[in-house]
Formats: sequence, structure tokens, C-alpha cells
Amino acid sequence: TEQDGSAITLAQRAAASANEAARSKRHARRTKRSKSAKRRKVERDASSSSSSGQANDSTASRKQERDGLGEWAGSSSSSSASAATVAVTARAASGSEAVKVAVAEDLDSEAKRVAREAKKERKRAKRDLKKQKKAKANPQSSPEGMTAAQEEEEEEEEDLDPITRDRIQDSFRFTLTRPNGTKAAFDAVALADYMLASGDFSDPLTRIALSEADLNRLDQVVKGTGVSERASVLGASRDKRRYKEAKSDWDAIIGLERLIGEQVCSMLELIEAVNAEDLDPEDAEEQLVGEILPEFQHNYNLLARNDSSFADQCLSQYATFLSGPPNRATGNRAGFRNFVLNMVRVVHRQHT
Repeated sequence: TEQDGSAITLAQRAAASANEAARSKRHARRTKRSKSAKRRKVERDASSSSSSGQANDSTASRKQERDGLGEWAGSSSSSSASAATVAVTARAASGSEAVKVAVAEDLDSEAKRVAREAKKERKRAKRDLKKQKKAKANPQSSPEGMTAAQEEEEEEEEDLDPITRDRIQDSFRFTLTRPNGTKAAFDAVALADYMLASGDFSDPLTRIALSEADLNRLDQVVKGTGVSERASVLGASRDKRRYKEAKSDWDAIIGLERLIGEQVCSMLELIEAVNAEDLDPEDAEEQLVGEILPEFQHNYNLLARNDSSFADQCLSQYATFLSGPPNRATGNRAGFRNFVLNMVRVVHRQHT
């Protein structure tokens, strides 16, 4: 029995040794195959990087020649790429495995750098070509980029009166020099009428008060035009009390118009509530006739008694506001919008 046990132990040890030797052989074969595969991969990457770099350079050169952008960019890129390729290929021929890997990386980075430079040069050349085409298309353009037609239009704009938008005649021209040195031209008669009517003796465009010397000069230009005599602008500017009362009256009219505008907005809110079916048309009509319309009629009559022409102008604007723009008119559910507009017109007819 002891002999049989010893034999079994020896047999087991022999089998384990054989298995260990087999595993060592398999591991050695796998290692060898892995190294061979890595070496072949490195060689393939080096060859593919070299060919892709040359292909990119040739493609860039052909595109530049076809677009007429010049051959200077392509020639410099191709020569640098060729020199780099020759240098790294020589290193690869005499180097070890690690050197070959480094060479492959150098080839790849060099090809990318050359491609980037070529792309930048193509963009620069395209920009230059666009500028040349634009210059040929607009031969009359000024150095600042403004065409002759635009310059003429700007000159015509400067020759129009800011108040009447009519062309200024030479004998009616009044040139105002502002504190910052800029100048503005006005029709002297239109400017004088505006100041006498409004009591505002300042530049209509900048609201900078005119000096007495400017006002006196304006009076002289108005007299030189030969039109019917007008009150002196300089004298009117010294009558503070008169224009203070007029300004107070005008402020009251503007305040009254704003109250009427709020009531018109309330009318529009009723119309929109009816259109959205948030309010019944009968309830909206009751609210309009009982609350909004009496106040609107009272305030409008006050406005018309003080300035009838201004009241008529405001009423026209109210009707347009309630109707809405032509491309997006206010809704007219159950005819409520038309009912509101008719009531507003009735108020106007009662006053007239």
C-alpha cells in the first residue's frame, strides 16, 4: 500500500511538471506573436502617415491652383513637407523599434502642421481675392467704403430742413454751431415759427438752448428772406411770463390726452376679453356704456374745446389703435369691436 501511494505521488508531480512546461511554452508563443503584431502595426502607421501627409499636401496645392489663389502657399508647404518626410524616413531606416514609433509620431505631427499652415494660407488668399472682386464691382467707392450714390444721398439729407423736411434755399439757410463744434442747417423761417409757437428757444434736435447771439442772428436771417414780418425771436425769448402761461396750458392739454388714452386702452381690453371669450359681449357692452364711455366723452369734450384740431388728430389715432394694424387687425367677435368704434365716432359727431 505504501508503494502504491508513493507511485501515485510521483505520477502527480510528473503531471504537474508537464502542465507547467506546457503553460510556459504557450506564454512564450503568445508573447512572440504580440511583439510581432506590434512591430507590424508600427510599420503600417509609419507608412500610412507618410502617404497621408503627401496626399494632403498635393490636394491643397491642386485646390489653390484651381481657385486661382496663387501657388506661393502650396510650394512652401510642399517643400517643407518633403524635407520633413525625407528626414524622418532616414531615421526610420536605421533606428530600433522605439525609434520607429517616435518617427511615426513625428510624421503624423508634421503632416498636421503642414495641413494647418496650408489652410491658413488658403483662407488669407480667399480674403484677398474677395477684396479685389469687391473693389472691381464698386470702382466709385470711397476709401471709407461709401459709394458715390450713398455720399450724394447723405449730402441731400444734410440739405433738408429737420422741421419741414423740405430743401433749404440759400437765402433761408440758418447754420447753427453747437458747443461740441458740429453744425446743423435749418430753414430760418420754419425755425422761427416753431420757436414763436412753442416757446421753446432751443435746438430742436439736441434741446440745447440757443444763446441770445444765435437768436439775434436768426432774426437777421429771417428779415433778409423778405417774407412777411414776424415777431422777433429774441424779443419773444425774453417774455418769460407769456410762454410760461402757454406752457402751463399745453401741459394741461397733454395731461388730459393721457387720461383719454388710458380710457381707450380700457376699451381695447374689453374687446380682447370678448374675443378671448373671457367676457360675455352683453356684459362688456354694459361696462363700456356705464363706466368707460361717460368719462371718455367728458374728457374729449374738454380737449376739443381747448384745441379742436389736436382733438381730431387724437381721435383718428384712437380709432387706428382700436382697429389694429392692417396685417393683424383686432378681432371682432359678436361685432363688439365695431360697436366700440361707432360709439367713439358718435362722441366726435356730438361735439362737432
